[in-house]
Order: sequence, then C-alpha cells, then structure tokens
Amino acid sequence: MQNKTKAKIAGTLAALTAFGTTTPALANDEINLDSYIEQDMVSVEEVLHFLYEKQMNSIIPVVEELNNFYTYIDNKDIIKSAYPRTYQNLDLDLGYIQRSYGSTYYDYVPNDGDYLNGIIKNNHFLLSLKITLDGSGREPTYGVIPDTNTEQGFRMRNSEDIELMSTYNDILNRANLVSENLLKVVNNYDSVSEDDLLMALKDIYESQKDYLNEIMPKLAYFYEQVDTENIIKNGFSNAYQAFLTPRDDSAIYNTTDIINSYLSVIIRNNEIINNLLISEDAGYGVIIDDAAEYGIRQKTDKDKELIENYKKLVGNYYSNPTLDYSVINLLNQSAKNIQNKTLH
Repeated sequence: MQNKTKAKIAGTLAALTAFGTTTPALANDEINLDSYIEQDMVSVEEVLHFLYEKQMNSIIPVVEELNNFYTYIDNKDIIKSAYPRTYQNLDLDLGYIQRSYGSTYYDYVPNDGDYLNGIIKNNHFLLSLKITLDGSGREPTYGVIPDTNTEQGFRMRNSEDIELMSTYNDILNRANLVSENLLKVVNNYDSVSEDDLLMALKDIYESQKDYLNEIMPKLAYFYEQVDTENIIKNGFSNAYQAFLTPRDDSAIYNTTDIINSYLSVIIRNNEIINNLLISEDAGYGVIIDDAAEYGIRQKTDKDKELIENYKKLVGNYYSNPTLDYSVINLLNQSAKNIQNKTLH
C-alpha cells in the first residue's frame, strides 16, 4: 500500500472511529487457500469502494422503508414519540452523489470522495437509528417504553409495542453495518496483528452464521410446504444445492491454524450465500423446466410469485453478509503476511 494512502486511512480512522454448487473444502492444518483465491495485487481502494457501495445500496431502501413504517405502521406514533431521535436522525445528510446504471443498480460516491469516511459516517448513522427490544427481567418481553402521556414519562411495554419494535428492527437490520475490526485490517493489511485479523474474521463469520441460521429453517419450510411442485428447486438448482451444502464449522475449534480455518469457513459460507441468490429478473424471461420441450419455458404468474416469496426470504446481495473477492484477497494476504513474519 502506498504510504500516502495508508496515512490517510489511518488518520481518518483515528479521527472518526468511535465505535455455484461446489464449495471449497473445510479448513484443516494443510489447507492451501492459494488454490482457491486468485492472487491479484491487493487494492485497498477497491475494498473500500466495495464496502461503501454495498452499504449504501442497503441503506437507501431501508431509510425508505423506515419512513413508510412511521407513516403507515406506527400510525399511533408509539415508536416515533418514544424514540424521537431515531425518527429525527432519518433526515441526516450522509453526503453522497447517486449515479444510476439502469433500473436496479446505483453507484454512490461520497461528496468528499473519501470512501472510508463515508463508511464510518454510515455506521454512525445506523447506530443512531437503533432501539432496543431486550427487557431487563426474567421475561424476554419485560421492560418499559417512554410515553410522555403517562405521569412517570414511561410505562410497561405491551404486545403492540413489542410488535412495532420488532418490525422496526427487522427493517433496520437489513442495512449493512461494516465491522470496525474489518476496517482496522483494511487500514493495516500488510502489517496487521494476528489478534486484529482474528477479530475481523470472527465478526465476518458471526455475521454469516447468524444469517444462515436464521434463513435455513425458513428455506426448509419453503421447499417443503410452499414450493410443492419443485418449481424453484428445479428452476434454480444452484440455489437449492447451496441450501443443501453441509456446514460443519468444527475445524474452527479443532485446529492449530485458527486464522486459515476461519478463512476457509468464511469462503465456504460466502459461496453458499451468493449461490442462494437467484435472478433479479423475476418479472421477465424464462425458467428452467426439465418437463418442457426445450428444457425451459416462459415464466408464469405462479413462477413469479414463488420467486418473489423466495427472494423475500434470502434478501438481496446488498443486505446479505456477502464479500467480494477484493475483500477475501485482502484478508488472505493479511494472513500470509502474519505467517511470513512468524516464519522469519
């Protein structure tokens, strides 16, 4: 990394940080990640650009959904009144320029051209929108909610409050909060400490694991109870094979090479999550059908409805914990640099 670029990133962090069907084998002590990851020169700028683009493409629709939440769902102003700062913070200026490349993809550029600054600003924005659902007693629904209409200024939460807060949090959780530990590695990928790299890898792994643990039971129900004619299962076989891919994470806990074990599991999970996604052209085109004369046919209204239901379950590329290979390559190179230092 050029010293000028590294110094700029370090300065910004110091000033602003306040807070397919085939998958690679699971890691073991002899795993060779070079056989899977393409060895290009690491580009910090490319990594930061990817992280910012993915984050912005998740934040913009979430802000729109939260505004709709306040208008149409929180129509008694329960959440709006109880947590006024979260409502007011929706209007915060994130400072970006939006450029369109068709109807479904947008490119975002920070006003100052500083992607790292933009990522950290976005993180602060998302944290400012959080409200808590957890109670403080034995019952998970226990707790209070601010209410200026009561004498004490608060009251016990009821089922309506809890449902509204859950809906709000479900929307907000679709936005991509970038790991601060990952940003530290990006800043120092060529001289990162083993502990810092391990913390970043744990953040990535936990995010992937939480996502997969949440959606896999839902997909099981979808394939068994909704896609009863195997339209999605056969029409998008890569997605179905990704659903079937075994996930044994025991290597993380039974190895002397913890960093490469994390990398291997992260790569496997990344492949699964990417392959769970299906085509965005849900309203057009054809679908694979072995029973059809040419193996494909025009999509029907039923196909389109099933596709939309499936996509609601898995989310989209921007809200899912996916990484592109600029990030994976940087993580891999960081691990190699640590290994080389240990050998010498």
